[in-house]
Amino acid sequence: MPGIILTSPVKINLTLRILERRQDGFHNLCSSFFRLPIYETLTISPFFGDISGKDKLAIHGEKVEGKNILFDVLSIARKRGAQVPPLEMELTKLFPPGSGTGAGSGNAAALWKWIENTWPLKTGYGDPAVLGSDIPFLLSGERLSIRGGKGEVVLDKGVSLTRKFAIIVLIPNFESDTSGAYALLDKKRDFDFERKKVEESVSEAKELLNSIENGRLVGFLPNDFAQILIEEHPEYGQVFKEFERYGAICWGITGSGSGCFAFFDKIAAACSVARNARDFCWARKIFVLE
Repeated sequence: MPGIILTSPVKINLTLRILERRQDGFHNLCSSFFRLPIYETLTISPFFGDISGKDKLAIHGEKVEGKNILFDVLSIARKRGAQVPPLEMELTKLFPPGSGTGAGSGNAAALWKWIENTWPLKTGYGDPAVLGSDIPFLLSGERLSIRGGKGEVVLDKGVSLTRKFAIIVLIPNFESDTSGAYALLDKKRDFDFERKKVEESVSEAKELLNSIENGRLVGFLPNDFAQILIEEHPEYGQVFKEFERYGAICWGITGSGSGCFAFFDKIAAACSVARNARDFCWARKIFVLE
């Protein structure tokens, strides 16, 4: 049977405010999730040749250590009653873990959606956010969404970015682990003092998104992890200067991960930054997207 090729979405956080710490140990946030016009690919083929009946996964491109989230998706589906046969899977990874693009969650979203469509259940498959708080957004097909909770709750449905942009995404050769980033942030902040309100954060995000939509210069976008990352890696200053030099509308850190991005009106400007950034010894990958 020929393989079924699934597109696996990726995203960045245009704005990211970390609000209060929750009783369950997680944090509430307010973030503008933006789907990038690029994807990884997951090829799946049912197989019956192995008497063990175990799923198989081959990963090409970027390495992923430890147990892969795809096996968690299959485990949940089968426990819910889906008759998913053993699968041979091939995953082509463009984005490394810790880059802030939600690529692993995108892999999970692609497989989850395929299983839901192939083996629909009256009772459904439950909440995909149990595997990753950004999975609901990646499943939604939306280009942009202001979200709260851990990232799974829609806070405002009236935002959009219809303007066409040239986008550069730079992945450095260092990573930022999400749990580690939150731990560092907790050390720096007192969540019981001058806590930012969700309404204020939504209003801030909407105002910035409106400026971006209208092509107004915004500059560096708010991300509560940015100070920590920039203090640890002053290399960001190099590329931020390039973003500003070539007329970027806005730029920032991708999320809790280590990647950075910028939006331009003209593809030529983004390409010029990419050419110059190739000389940065710390730049691992550079993507120019439209």
